[in-house]
Amino acid sequence: MPTSKKNRKTVSFDPRKLLKAKRILGAKTEAEAIDRALDVVIKNEQLNKANIEFAGSKVTINDVFGRLNQ
Repeated sequence: MPTSKKNRKTVSFDPRKLLKAKRILGAKTEAEAIDRALDVVIKNEQLNKANIEFAGSKVTINDVFGRLNQ
């Protein structure tokens, strides 16, 4: 996501979760880990909305390779 103005907040959290998120996300700092984690949450919400919209559509999927019934 594009970088925007940063806010300074004081929060309480489980330090083990932050360390694990930092490692998983490949972040160099705690602030970067939190920012990347928020990006992941936002992206997941967008994907969930798209999946719900697709599931609600009346789209027919043709199994042209015959793999869906295996």
